[in-house]
Amino acid sequence: MTPSSRTAAAKTEAKRLPIWVTILAGIAVSFICGEFFHFPYWARLVTVAVAALALEGVNQFVRRRLPSSRHSGLNSPG
Repeated sequence: MTPSSRTAAAKTEAKRLPIWVTILAGIAVSFICGEFFHFPYWARLVTVAVAALALEGVNQFVRRRLPSSRHSGLNSPG
């Protein structure tokens, strides 16, 4: 693989969310649920884990689907 093709592949690849963003979003969701729905501390911890897991799942789905759809359109004849 040539250096120019490596940089082109890196530019078309979808960016990955940092783990601190998913954890911070989980804490925010937990705080909101705790304040408005009066969750106990253990439910808040579960909420952080579920929100971080959901964001990571969506992140991986987008990373795997987005570049493949771009490449299929670029390589098709016509």
